[in-house]
Amino acid sequence: YSFADGTATSASGDYTATAGTGSIPAGAAGSTSTFTATVNGDNVAECDETFSATLTPGSGASGSTSTVTVTIANDDHPQLSISVTPADANEGASGASTTVNFVVISNIAIDQALTVPFTWGGTATTGGSTPGSNDYTQVTSSPVTLPAGSSPSVNIQMTVNGDAVYEPAETVIVTLGTPTQSSCNTQYGITLGTSSATYTIDNDDSQPTFSVTAPTAANEGTGSNTNPVFVVTLTGATQYSSTIHFATSDGTATLAD
Repeated sequence: YSFADGTATSASGDYTATAGTGSIPAGAAGSTSTFTATVNGDNVAECDETFSATLTPGSGASGSTSTVTVTIANDDHPQLSISVTPADANEGASGASTTVNFVVISNIAIDQALTVPFTWGGTATTGGSTPGSNDYTQVTSSPVTLPAGSSPSVNIQMTVNGDAVYEPAETVIVTLGTPTQSSCNTQYGITLGTSSATYTIDNDDSQPTFSVTAPTAANEGTGSNTNPVFVVTLTGATQYSSTIHFATSDGTATLAD
């Protein structure tokens, strides 16, 4: 008997076997003889693999050569997770740019690359033209490729765009979709562990202030009303709507006049 590689190979350690000779002692029909091969376990996600065993009749036997195929079924299934560290930071001054990497990893080794789709979400916005509406830039597009390896990882990258706008803390959430493997997806049996990660962009801009400018002096006029205009000015940009409460009080002029 002899063994031959298929998609499984002895050189890579998938199995161990050597050629040899077996014998069946004289006896009744149905007598048997055995020969063995050793399948070597691992902790690597891979496709099912095969090798073959061939029996060639020797002395005292008749018949033709017989070959059987042995399948080594994969029992290692990767679980993918995503994280971001640190999970928050100040946005920075206007014109500043901070790179942030969300990291996708597999909990075990994989022998072929995986395709991993993802989506962007959260309360932060991107691409806007109004103040505070371009909080971040999506650098990486979906999907990403998780490469084969013993400790595979891939980055999903964004940049945080600094500004001078007073605004609430805002979030960017990256959520993984269903990963796939191109040649034997079912055999890989990929699952998700931590499927989303959240990054918080903290506001670091001061609360804006309001000031009022009094009108210049005006003659009171004769027989008609004069409407002086007080101007309220906002100093500093903000994403919040503001309600201004005001009241008048007598000086040397009085309402009674």
